[in-house]
Amino acid sequence: MSANYDEATQRELQTFVEQETAKAQMQNTIHEFTNRCWESCITSAKSNQLDSKETSCLQNCVGRFIDTSQSMMPAYSVLRRLTTAETANVNTLSVEPALVVT
Repeated sequence: MSANYDEATQRELQTFVEQETAKAQMQNTIHEFTNRCWESCITSAKSNQLDSKETSCLQNCVGRFIDTSQSMMPAYSVLRRLTTAETANVNTLSVEPALVVT
């Protein structure tokens, strides 16, 4: 971050960037998931409606995605808190000159 901003503004900008990054990652995940389920479940595009097998497959695929996402979120939250805490600790560390004995 630029030294032209006070500490509160820098934190606000950092939070904004983290939130936008998380949004972009989620959109990317949804896009990948949609492609994966489509490729796995849709066998033909002969009509403008899905048959019962395709519908069932998509529902199962979506269900697995939701279950996986929900089970991963608590772990991701813990990891994010740890990473944020480590970053805060690194940013507050002061480096003392080493004492050299000869």
